Amino acid sequence: MLSLPSLLLLSSHGSSAATSHGSSAAAAAPPHALHPLLTSLRSVRERLTRRRKKRILILISDTGGGHRASAQALAGLIGRQHGESIEVSIVDVWTNYAPYPFNRMVSQYRYMQSRPLLWGTMYRTSAFPPTRFLFNSAQRLLAKSGIRACIAQHEPDLVISMHPLCQTVPLQALASLAHDGPSPSSVAGGEARGRVPFVTVVTDLGAAHPLWLHPGVDLCFVPSSSFVRAAKSKGLTDAQLRLHGLPVRHDFAVQRRRGAAARRELGLHADRKTVLVVGGGDGSAASSEVSAAILDCHADLGKRGEPVQLVVICGRNARLQQQLRETEWAPSIHVVVEGFVTRMSEFMAAADCLITKAGPGTIAEASICGLPVMLSGRAASLGPHLPGQETGNVRHVLSNGFGAYSRNPRTIAATVSRWLSSPSELQTLSRNARAASRPGATADIVRDVLRLLEDR
Repeated sequence: MLSLPSLLLLSSHGSSAATSHGSSAAAAAPPHALHPLLTSLRSVRERLTRRRKKRILILISDTGGGHRASAQALAGLIGRQHGESIEVSIVDVWTNYAPYPFNRMVSQYRYMQSRPLLWGTMYRTSAFPPTRFLFNSAQRLLAKSGIRACIAQHEPDLVISMHPLCQTVPLQALASLAHDGPSPSSVAGGEARGRVPFVTVVTDLGAAHPLWLHPGVDLCFVPSSSFVRAAKSKGLTDAQLRLHGLPVRHDFAVQRRRGAAARRELGLHADRKTVLVVGGGDGSAASSEVSAAILDCHADLGKRGEPVQLVVICGRNARLQQQLRETEWAPSIHVVVEGFVTRMSEFMAAADCLITKAGPGTIAEASICGLPVMLSGRAASLGPHLPGQETGNVRHVLSNGFGAYSRNPRTIAATVSRWLSSPSELQTLSRNARAASRPGATADIVRDVLRLLEDR
């Protein structure tokens, strides 16, 4: 019988070479019987010699836009730096691979978003150890096979979780896949595959929910010192933890144009103080609440007499966009109403201050831009900030001294008006924002992830 190396050598020369050489085993087999075997072996040889791209699988749930935005920031930088050798897939694993009711997680999140008391109850309950154990057990029982199928389908060389519900069950699925042995394609690719490395990238700023923190991960990237303390209390070690900040889009790290130059580039009045109002990309804001806050801000700014401009980003909320465009504004206020935008870094660079909800991504981006932040439970918001996760984000802004928080539209308007009237206060807030920022977070996270990938 021919050895595997001999057959691979024969396959490189073709079936005719196999019959013309003096091997008695080859001569004993008719050409028509040997040909399929040589074809199969040639395919194996090509797989052995072909260097395939490394694969990174990012697991998220589209419960809010921040998880996907942060995932896209990482994937974008990896693609720019290593697109020829690494491919990245971003998957909403619960929507696409989990059974009911887990595959309805996005719609359930949106329902609870507008009911903060319900959300707060769910958030606190899921952090309570006995309840968390029952929740994780239900996920494992009902969803583990689907998540396992997702991982098996993508055959990643490394998995990144960017959602608090993408730790426990995916880690269990990876362990079971490693126990079952390598996949056929990885064997054909000549790879020795143990458990695939798993890392967590936290996308909340201050509220360390226990579901984010699993001691079984290889690395856990956290955005704040409060997360470091919480992670250590859950059994993670210094060797596992990396304090780099929140990953943000590349545009914010390289934004150079500021103030009047940025306003001119966007077609705004270059010489006017500018207030930016951001309501989130999904456009879930309640139009009446947003309008009340903006109108109050408009009235208060109008009393000051000096020209001011208000730029309102409505996201996909077409109703709000239409309502604001039909509003009669005072002559001293220049109002620009936009829908969904892709140039957010430029709008932030053009602004003097920001009114927004307590979303971590927007806060991190504003901090990089040195933008004072007026956090609101109403203005451009999804209702009052979400208890639990967004409470920590509010605390992050207040403790670092680059903004304020209120649910009262009149207080919001008065605060912003005071900021614009006091250049020294605005400058202090801006300086504090930059001091709290981590513009290199995305690059730092990618560097450490790729080191882990190279070590495989």
